[in-house]
Amino acid sequence: MWGETMTYPEIYDRLNFETFVLFFCKRNGDIRVMLATRNSDTFELIQDSNSGDLIIKLEQHDRRCNINNGNVAVIDLEIKDARSFNINRLIQCYSYGIVNTKEQLVEVMHKYMELKLNYENYIKKITNGTEVDNDTYNSAAAQQGQEK
Repeated sequence: MWGETMTYPEIYDRLNFETFVLFFCKRNGDIRVMLATRNSDTFELIQDSNSGDLIIKLEQHDRRCNINNGNVAVIDLEIKDARSFNINRLIQCYSYGIVNTKEQLVEVMHKYMELKLNYENYIKKITNGTEVDNDTYNSAAAQQGQEK
């Protein structure tokens, strides 16, 4: 569901099983769109010799991410690496549910890439390629979610 407000334990628990599209504000103010999960059955589907051991990478990120600082460690399925986001800077999220087959992952990746491209094109369209503030990005993320 778009616009769902979740606590740290809720998003952490759901990411252990589900795959999410996350729209969040990075520390530097940029908006990031990420396809993420903590489910090893899912991210093992993308693991290859170039990605290294994703379980170890996730565990390393987990050491510096916790409920006290609001950071959640995940595997970014697009770049095949561990990343984190801060729950307090989460703008929008959408769950694709549990992804445990290669076919499901291909379908989800396709939907995600289409959504990300639409979002980026929408931002370009409304800004004419100019710098915008976070409120504009937040509104665009919400708009894209409603159009999904």
